[in-house]
Amino acid sequence: MSDTMPDMLWAKDLDKRYIFANTAVCKHLLNAKDTSEPIGKTDMFFALRERASHPRMIPPGIPLASSAPIPTRSH
Repeated sequence: MSDTMPDMLWAKDLDKRYIFANTAVCKHLLNAKDTSEPIGKTDMFFALRERASHPRMIPPGIPLASSAPIPTRSH
């Protein structure tokens, strides 16, 4: 039933691994081939895979996120 609804529905365990993802999540968010692919994986798995599929957009060695402050101009 959850695979026929257009809404995204998922569940994760305490380690942030998918234990369930419906078709909408797999198709529109994770780009997963089917609903079994996300099981046991984290969002980082899918983020890194997406990043690898666009090598010119984000050069190797550049982190997905940084805790460094953003430089600002002082006037």
